[in-house]
Amino acid sequence: MMESKKDKMRTYGATIAAKAIAVHMHGGKFFYEKQKEYKVGMYSKKFNLLYGDEIKQPEFTKKTYIKDNKLYIIDSSAQLHLGIEYIVIQNSTIFKEIQSLQYKLIGFTLLAMILISIMGYFLSRLFLKPLQAERQKLDRFIKDTTHELNTPISALLMSVSGLKNDSSKIARRIELSSNRISSIYDNLCYLLKGDMQTFDKPSKIDIKTIIEEQLSILEIYIESKNIRVQKDIESLHVLIDIESTTRLINNLISNALKYSKPNTDIFIQIKNNTLVIQDKGIGIKKDKLNQVKQRFYRANESEGGFGIGLDIVDSICKRYGIEFRIESVEGSGTKVTLLFLA
Repeated sequence: MMESKKDKMRTYGATIAAKAIAVHMHGGKFFYEKQKEYKVGMYSKKFNLLYGDEIKQPEFTKKTYIKDNKLYIIDSSAQLHLGIEYIVIQNSTIFKEIQSLQYKLIGFTLLAMILISIMGYFLSRLFLKPLQAERQKLDRFIKDTTHELNTPISALLMSVSGLKNDSSKIARRIELSSNRISSIYDNLCYLLKGDMQTFDKPSKIDIKTIIEEQLSILEIYIESKNIRVQKDIESLHVLIDIESTTRLINNLISNALKYSKPNTDIFIQIKNNTLVIQDKGIGIKKDKLNQVKQRFYRANESEGGFGIGLDIVDSICKRYGIEFRIESVEGSGTKVTLLFLA
């Protein structure tokens, strides 16, 4: 815009100079067409005003300059015809025009952003509506499924309890599978409670006691993979509800067992308000570590599962201010650390 204005002013100055030359050579009255946005002053070689408007302190040595938010063009093409050496053209509106254009651009940009935001909002609602409907269907399915499973699972666990004295492989497999089904059921129920925010009142719970209980429940699973559980645990009393504590510990130990290689060790330690559970399993790829806490995400497809265990652990940790860290090396194992508030 600035250059186009300069070119227009130069052309205007050259036109005035051409008329001065023509009048000087052929006679006649000297006049020029005035333009509203310009002030024009024609000066002699000694800088005296001959025609036009008085320009405040022109800088005759420059061809173009800007001063006090005004643009100046100095034209010398009259070459002393009619005594004119300098034609000074002043444009005092150019910066106002640029500023006005800037305001218009800002206004158009804001308007465009508002329109795009409104369109984005309605389009997102339009496109997300089917997804929300499917999510609601899935939630209803989980609710209905857990409700329908409640009675048969309870009956199955009661029947399994009668097989405690039966040491046959079939009985142990039934018990192992029943415990696994029960764990999945408990996780699904916990998810539903989390979505509805219906948790029991927190109380002081000893994490060590919960670990011992869960290891007892998972004993058959531990024996089936011939895994050695190394413990170095001290009492750690935390203000938390009992169901969240059970889900927290069950999911972490179950994951360690699930992804451990047979005939390996699992190390569990509680010290200085910190719980560490470490296995020597298959590990997790580095690029997947940030995703394993997401609901329904599974870093390893071969071991089954629904991808909800670590999501539950993460939600519990966030609710109770527990720092939750996962370190893993693919092929070597995984280390989970929970740092409880003192």
